[in-house]
Parts: sequence; structure tokens; C-alpha cells
Amino acid sequence: MMYQGQHTEYFTCACEHPEHTLRFFIDKEDNTFECEIRLRTKHLSFWDRFKISIKYLFKAKEDSFYPFDNWMIKTKSIDRMIALLEIAKEEDSEKREELWKKVPSSSQE
Repeated sequence: MMYQGQHTEYFTCACEHPEHTLRFFIDKEDNTFECEIRLRTKHLSFWDRFKISIKYLFKAKEDSFYPFDNWMIKTKSIDRMIALLEIAKEEDSEKREELWKKVPSSSQE
């Protein structure tokens, strides 16, 4: 559910794989900026995911399998991502509003 002042932007990987999507959640009023990246672990049991997380936390030697994947930005998405990062960096709310007007539309991708 979106509330007034909240905005979500999606960036699809250059490979177009549906699991390779970054989600940016931006609260315009609080100027909070979050990024969600999904790990490819849905096929693993809870305990397998738990073991992997413990190994990751304690920096265990590299296993042959880690559930991490990569994401490649599309060239045509770079300007939109830079514009969103500029908004996140800006502290002045009036300047942020001006920057919002300059964000390229995702439909242009």
C-alpha cells in the first residue's frame, strides 16, 4: 500500500530475467531511500538458508554455492538511477521537489 509522499521505482536487469529486479522505495517526506534486492534462495529450506547466513556472517571460507546473483543496469536506466540518487543525497526539501520533476520516466526504458 502506497501512502502520499511515497514512491517506488523498479529497475529491471539488462538480461530481462524477472528475478533480477531492483526496487527502490522512496519516502519523499522523510527523505528515506531504501533498496530491495532479492536473493535467489526461495528453493532452499529454512535451515539451508540459515546455514548460509551463518557462514556469511562469520565469513566462512567460500563454498561452491552461495545464493547470490548479479544485476546489470541497462544503459538507458542510468540517468534515472542517477536522478534518484541525487534526490536521496539532497537535504533541502525544496531542491528535492525540483529534482523530482527531472526524473526520467521508467516508461522511456
